[in-house]
Amino acid sequence: MYPDYYTYIPNSLPSIHLADTAHIQPPYVHFRRQSADYILYFILSGTLYLREGNARYTLVPGDYLLLDPHFEHEGLQTSICSFTYIHFSFPEENMQSLCPCFLSKEEIPSHLFAKDTDTSSFLFPKYGIWNNTSFTNQLTAILERFMENYHQGSYFQTYSQTILCEILELLSLNYMEQLYHHALKEKPIDKTISDVKEFLTLHFSETLHSSTFEEKYHCNFDYLNRQFKKKTGQTIFSCLNEIRIEQAKKYLATGLYSCSEVASKTGFHDVYYFSRVFKKLTGITPSAYHLPQ
Repeated sequence: MYPDYYTYIPNSLPSIHLADTAHIQPPYVHFRRQSADYILYFILSGTLYLREGNARYTLVPGDYLLLDPHFEHEGLQTSICSFTYIHFSFPEENMQSLCPCFLSKEEIPSHLFAKDTDTSSFLFPKYGIWNNTSFTNQLTAILERFMENYHQGSYFQTYSQTILCEILELLSLNYMEQLYHHALKEKPIDKTISDVKEFLTLHFSETLHSSTFEEKYHCNFDYLNRQFKKKTGQTIFSCLNEIRIEQAKKYLATGLYSCSEVASKTGFHDVYYFSRVFKKLTGITPSAYHLPQ
């Protein structure tokens, strides 16, 4: 089975065997081979035509590709192209540091946000885009830093290995950011904001974190929060607090519950924080609150 994704676990430093920037032009065609290393390509200019296993790739500026040592690869035709390449491997005892991952597109969001997923595990596609994303500048800078240190010699070897780990992690973060934006584009933001407000109304008594919204809406919380504030004039958690306090007023008006009980029933697990928020939004403390007669 041919992998489209890899999981990276930074439990050891990779060995770097070769790295450089190549500039090719006709009549050069990449020869057929099966390398013992992973090979990471970052396309800088031109076009590169490659086959790996049964998959064919036409790589253009801004693309990257991770070639797998389990498959043969070769060039398919001549072209003019510039690309940075990094040959690397992991120690035999840590071969699980980089593993093929077989996921359908429907499984990817749940895999990224699953509660039982190792938080130090990073997922990224073997073929993707690293240009024109929010991480482009970081990736450009870190590639330059990697090449600069790698060519300094063995004295900088460990530092170069560490930088390569950062590159793999950035590829994962870069991919997640693309997923966030794609998910929000598929669903009109107004509908998403409406869904969030309804969710807050129904689940105000529960413990809610930013990760709650990332898991539910498969999008970056900071981005969603900015869009929510742009549409409503307040942040998600400010809206949540207003909903909680309105409900707290109803509980307090009955005279049946203590302040600590009302705090717990409205999602505030710290009665002192509940009191501060209540006074901030109503001007009085919970104990002094009563409905007008």
